[in-house]
Parts: sequence; C-alpha cells; structure tokens
Amino acid sequence: MIKTFLILLFALIIVSVSKSQELDFQLLENILEKIAVETGSSPEIDGIEQLIENPRHLKTATIQEFQKMPG
Repeated sequence: MIKTFLILLFALIIVSVSKSQELDFQLLENILEKIAVETGSSPEIDGIEQLIENPRHLKTATIQEFQKMPG
C-alpha cells in the first residue's frame, strides 16, 4: 500500500515538473512573439529553446558557440 502510494506520488511529481517546463517554453514563446510584434524584429525562438535545453558552459564554450547564440 505504501509502495503504491509512493509510486503514484513520484509519478505525479514527474508529470507536474514536465508540465511546468512546457508552460515555461510556452510563456517564453509568447514573450518572444510579443517582442517581435512590438519591435518588428523576430528573435530566433528555436535557437533560444535549443540553448535552454542544452545550455553552454561559459568556461568550456568555444568562440564559435558564442557566435551562434541569438541576441
């Protein structure tokens, strides 16, 4: 009984974290689209999402990796 409860609790935590990250990406995309409308320039949403999913370490990143960063 306790084992089942803990498994269900763990599953709920994983789902909530997953949903939270999806909401964060959606919020980020909405903000970037609003900036694009207001300024007339379109930020590179895919590049920004790629950096969020795979962040670069400042001490080990190459010059080429920094040059590829949007902004």
